[in-house]
Amino acid sequence: MRRLKRKTQLRMTLVFSIVCMVAIIGVVWATLNGSKKEEQKGDYQVVKIEKAAPLLFNGVAQPKESQTFTLDPNPTLGTIETINVQNNQHVKAGDVLATYKNQTIEEQVSQQEQALNKLNLAVSNAQSGYNSAVNKKNQLADQYNQLNKSVQDLQAVNDPSVSKVVEQMAQIKEAYDAAGDAVTKAKQGVDSANLEYSDAQKAIAQLKEKVNTKVTAPFDGIVYVNQNGKTQANVPYATLVSPSTVVQASVTEYDYNKLKQGQKVEVMPANDERKIAGTITNISSLPESASAKPSLSAAVSGGNSNSSSTSSYAFTVETAEEIHNGFSVQVAIHFNQITVPKEVVVARDGKQYVYTYKDGKAHLTEVTVKDQGANYLVEKGLAMGDKYILNPDKKLKDNQEVAVFE
Repeated sequence: MRRLKRKTQLRMTLVFSIVCMVAIIGVVWATLNGSKKEEQKGDYQVVKIEKAAPLLFNGVAQPKESQTFTLDPNPTLGTIETINVQNNQHVKAGDVLATYKNQTIEEQVSQQEQALNKLNLAVSNAQSGYNSAVNKKNQLADQYNQLNKSVQDLQAVNDPSVSKVVEQMAQIKEAYDAAGDAVTKAKQGVDSANLEYSDAQKAIAQLKEKVNTKVTAPFDGIVYVNQNGKTQANVPYATLVSPSTVVQASVTEYDYNKLKQGQKVEVMPANDERKIAGTITNISSLPESASAKPSLSAAVSGGNSNSSSTSSYAFTVETAEEIHNGFSVQVAIHFNQITVPKEVVVARDGKQYVYTYKDGKAHLTEVTVKDQGANYLVEKGLAMGDKYILNPDKKLKDNQEVAVFE
């Protein structure tokens, strides 16, 4: 009885083993058969050329030009006497924003003006002395002329008194010459007094220019005023912003070389659905910040040492439409370039080709390419929507019917 049970158990074990083996063989066969079917879908893989996703950058609209004005610590300017503009006022380049007044210099001007009055009196006295000297010289000249006429009349009648008149003429001539010297000295005194007066006038005029210093707007814009800035050097008394805005954004070092000055972009304000054309006008060559990132080893170990950093660079975009100052935007850079792996390019007779796929056939298409490291940039020969064969081999011929898969 025991032997019968044992035989039965052996038979059941054998049957179970056979069933399992058949099942395993079936699974393996199905897998291999399915793989063959997958392989039989096509001999060549094709890739469709599609437009790449744009690069996106966050940015903010800022005034194209802006400048703050704070209390100048230069003591020669003095203090702000007047802020000449109102808050939120539109100004033109050259308009006066504020006026400084230096009271010390103003006092100096007052003192020098008093000295100028004394110099003016000195000029008047010198001029008066000169006029007197000239009058005296003229009187002596008249006397001399009269005596000379008398001498001529007496000589005509042989009057013996002519000798006394001649002596008087000699005395008058001597007095006349002395009067001439006095006139010359008086004239020099007048000239000296006038020169001193003129120099004092010029000095006062130059000093007066330093009493009040005007601060003017360097460009057209809107000025925002804070009266506290008249006395607090750390508070701008005026902030001037241009009415036109630009977009300021930043790019990391990984995408830095993808940006070019003059490059066309698309700007999308966050608060509406506009898509505004723009142009990159400036790309900074200096990093504005560096954000720390943990190294791979630190990330694996859970530590925070040996961190690497990523630098960011500011760039400026001028837009075709105005965007309100301070609004957040996204800057999109679209790339219409076509790149292909180097292995798809076939060289023949000094020319380069790519096998394109259309209507079930492979077509040998001539292309112009530029080396970009791992890929080629296709400058001519392919277009968006074209399909090319990713794995061409030596057996592939132009205009050959091929089975493909994507």
